[in-house]
Amino acid sequence: MKNDIYRSTINVDMIKRLFKLCLAVFLLFYSPAISMAHEFDCAIKSNVADLPELVAKTRQDIIETAQLGNMNSMLEIAEQSEVWPVPDFGPEADYQEPPIYSWVKQSQGTEGRYILAQMIEILSLPHTIKPLTQGVDLYIWPYFAESNLTYPCTEDIIDLLRIVSPTEYKTIRKTGKYTGYQLAISTDGTWHYFARKNIKVSDE
Repeated sequence: MKNDIYRSTINVDMIKRLFKLCLAVFLLFYSPAISMAHEFDCAIKSNVADLPELVAKTRQDIIETAQLGNMNSMLEIAEQSEVWPVPDFGPEADYQEPPIYSWVKQSQGTEGRYILAQMIEILSLPHTIKPLTQGVDLYIWPYFAESNLTYPCTEDIIDLLRIVSPTEYKTIRKTGKYTGYQLAISTDGTWHYFARKNIKVSDE
């Protein structure tokens, strides 16, 4: 009788140990599986070779002008469109003055060169496409501007860190919304904006 109780106790202990071992193995492989599934949720990107001719021309004009390092030269490109590109979506934005004034103010004391560098870097990344009106699309840089970035893939993380600070990157991961600069050109070559979106405005 004692032997039976002893064997029963051993069996129960073995079952408990086996259960814990199986649970540990399950958690070890299951958690990374979830992370990997999220990690490889890459944003959709388009090839620059597929850009419409007018979009490609405006993009190239902006890059070449920005490389001159003089914000005044960018005014000529901005004036090629019927309306000036939006430089700021904030409540204090002044749409009556040329956008280069706003860009210089946002350039953190670099006489506009910080913004020019951001234009070049952002336009060097792939783009995404968003319908605007019938027959007209918006070509938006960077490609993840409209994506949920809570769980970006590794490639997107590297591209994201090329154009935002580590602090801003952490905020983007929390909200899932890209808050860095983005640029949009429509099918007819019109430059619509170079500005930041999804910025939380303080109520104070």
